[in-house]
Amino acid sequence: MIFERVYTRKQIKNRKISSKKRRTRLLVYLVLCFLVIAIFALIIVKTKPFEIKNVSFADGEGNSNPEVLELLGTYTGQNYVKLMFENGFFAGAKNFFAGDIPQIESVMVFEFPLYKNISAKIKNGTLMVEGEERRNFVVLSCSGESLVADTDGTLLFVCETGETEQVISENLRSDWDNITLSGLKIENYVVGKKLTYEDNIAWTDIISLYFMIYADDTLDERISLVYFADETHAFFYCENNIVVEFGSVSDKNNAYDRLERLSAILRSESAGLSDGTIVMTDSGYDTWKPNSK
Repeated sequence: MIFERVYTRKQIKNRKISSKKRRTRLLVYLVLCFLVIAIFALIIVKTKPFEIKNVSFADGEGNSNPEVLELLGTYTGQNYVKLMFENGFFAGAKNFFAGDIPQIESVMVFEFPLYKNISAKIKNGTLMVEGEERRNFVVLSCSGESLVADTDGTLLFVCETGETEQVISENLRSDWDNITLSGLKIENYVVGKKLTYEDNIAWTDIISLYFMIYADDTLDERISLVYFADETHAFFYCENNIVVEFGSVSDKNNAYDRLERLSAILRSESAGLSDGTIVMTDSGYDTWKPNSK
């Protein structure tokens, strides 16, 4: 036999009242929790224990930079917890426990693109920023301007073509000589951002070619400009009015073999080459075509 519990009207009414009380009690708890969090957040934002008292900066070699310190000094007295929570509560909570201040990292990337791998942390009231100085770069010719970019494609400077060497000498400590890249159809360039271009040549292939030229003293000294006609045709412009039809740069092994042969040709004093074109091939049968008089 199955028994069913039967509630009286009074019992049903009491259950409804009890359920309403529970909902009211829960709402009160939520409001109190919100007030406690708001008061706690207000205390954090307004109190001095969370202010930035000192700043420091060091690159990968332990060197500082007075211009960077001047920028960071503008954050002295600001509440670092408030900075951490500018992008929302959950992101702020993550930043708070890690001690990171990504907003300052973003400002550094824009104001000082010469540094990469930037981190901004807070410790005992001191804002500590670290970054690695960019040392290797390439120069690209674009619409009468020179674009100085890091090997990862990040644009560092935009200057007039005739001012390139001066800008480089005043702002960069380069580990290699300057070879200009030309012919790439640059779509968009903003200082501190990666370059974008229409060509189908991979940026890694371009930089690999750059490194291989730099590694050879003869090529590094003789080649002044690399022109990309398209993804399969690269041309080198060298001293003594020599043009090199180099071909594709996408196959690194073939490109390396051609560069070795080109280096040997340019070193050969007996060749006495000038005013002409060297046509490189994958087969190794390279030819010389003098300019017509």
